[in-house]
Amino acid sequence: QIRDDGKPKTAIEFHHQYVRPLGVEQVHRKTEIILTEDEKREARNYLSWQDVDCTKPIVGLHPGASWPAKMWQWENFADLADLVRAKLNAQVAITQGPADSGLVEKISNRSVGNLFTVPLMQLRQLAAIISQFNVYVSNDAGPMHIGPAVGTKTVGIFGPGEDQIWFPYDPADGHVALRRNVPCHPCHLDFCDRPGETFMECMKLLDVKDVLAEVEKRLGV
Repeated sequence: QIRDDGKPKTAIEFHHQYVRPLGVEQVHRKTEIILTEDEKREARNYLSWQDVDCTKPIVGLHPGASWPAKMWQWENFADLADLVRAKLNAQVAITQGPADSGLVEKISNRSVGNLFTVPLMQLRQLAAIISQFNVYVSNDAGPMHIGPAVGTKTVGIFGPGEDQIWFPYDPADGHVALRRNVPCHPCHLDFCDRPGETFMECMKLLDVKDVLAEVEKRLGV
């Protein structure tokens, strides 16, 4: 019987330890979704039909998450979208999950300019769209992991989750996890239970300008 050795490790290392006794060694640590040229071409065509210019920078945003405690304030995503357009002269696209339509609508209504909202898609279609982004800013959610897997520089926003486990992506490839230290981390809560001004403190401490600076570094502008 194979058991976890109890030592701190990334999710990738955690799962690899169960196949190592079978002689399966790690060749590399990168996750990868291998897209066909047809899939990438269809993604570019689709974006073009939606008046998104793939020859200019595109910044993707994913404001949803399965746990409310993992969600950076929606107002921040709206303000980030405006700053990305105004200061970095980049286009903004928002990806969403099945329960995110209301969230995306609020962000679009608050934002000064028009945002392109990516409709619900099959996984590989979504991956092909994300592959066309220059930078992807996402809460700690499933789509966040697609970014590194298709080679898009990804900024992961973390609150209650452990980025050292769930963001095993190489900074040399342009990926970064952003998290602010708070005394209750990691709480692993679906809903923040802290009172008053300390409610969602881990997310409140992450300023829009801090995230914008990481996007700017990755765009190289």
